[in-house]
Amino acid sequence: MKGKSPSNLFYLHSIPYTEERKRKIGLAHKGMKHTEETKRKISETKRDPLRPLYRAVRECYKSRQWRVDIFQRDNYTCVLCRKRGGTLNADHFPKRFVDIIKDNSIKNMNEAIECKELWNIEYGRTLCLKCHNQTETWGNKFTRLKK
Repeated sequence: MKGKSPSNLFYLHSIPYTEERKRKIGLAHKGMKHTEETKRKISETKRDPLRPLYRAVRECYKSRQWRVDIFQRDNYTCVLCRKRGGTLNADHFPKRFVDIIKDNSIKNMNEAIECKELWNIEYGRTLCLKCHNQTETWGNKFTRLKK
């Protein structure tokens, strides 16, 4: 589902941006600012030279198979709230995906495919979207404060 818009939102995405709609969007965002910590994190993320590698690894067949294996092992149930089904995410845990890549000095797809730690299902868990958004590594990515 990554990169796909939900079918119930398709209609909203197909509406052209009229001047009135642009004005309303602008007013809705007026006064909202990223925290300094969030600005720093966004800046660091954009400077990361391994970003294209991360995307390629996440989109490869082995990654899709790892996700399915995690979901099957956890019976398509969030390990935190026990909700079954819905939008599920396979989360590397206790070590983050990016930390595994960096700790194993993975620089290309061949090294990623050969890395046993990256594809070990013991280092994964199934989370629903709500629980995944509340994890330490994901939940506060785009925190904004009203000022």
